[in-house]
Amino acid sequence: MKRDIAKVFIMVLTLMFVTGVTVDEAQGLAIVQQTWTSNVGQQIPDGPSGGGHGTPLLDTIDVPLGSIVAGVEVYLNISMVNWTSDLIVRLTSPGGTQLGLAWIGEGGIPPTNIIGWFPTDFTPHDDMDEWIGEYTQGAWVLDCRDYSNGAVGTLNSWQLRIIYDDAVPADQNSWGHVKALFR
Repeated sequence: MKRDIAKVFIMVLTLMFVTGVTVDEAQGLAIVQQTWTSNVGQQIPDGPSGGGHGTPLLDTIDVPLGSIVAGVEVYLNISMVNWTSDLIVRLTSPGGTQLGLAWIGEGGIPPTNIIGWFPTDFTPHDDMDEWIGEYTQGAWVLDCRDYSNGAVGTLNSWQLRIIYDDAVPADQNSWGHVKALFR
């Protein structure tokens, strides 16, 4: 995962300032990760014959964890005999930030089946670091759409891995101004 070390360092310093954490206390911070899985097993509706996207297949992972995002990784398992380049797959955070993962053939996605991690195995359409600083808790909604007719796929499963600092307070309302500093 591409990391901007300076951005993370500034964020840590800002979080220390906002929360009143001292340097000695900050040495005890622990970046951890947790993964949630949704076994969907549903066909992605085919796109219309005249073009445009089909009915979206939406699936939600409800994250009970109350913390601040330090990173996000998404695993997709989509079976498709051909034409994965017809697909657009987006993920929307509980804060409403929607980012493109698979985007009509971009990012090294093979012509059949999308099985792997974003951003490790495939390059996402949008910068997944846009979620850094958002609140983790709530509905993360995956949106899969087919933009062509004749080749259908199946969303077998997907996983959401959230990297976070388990020492960061889980007060959703206190972090909006901190995230705004990094936009």
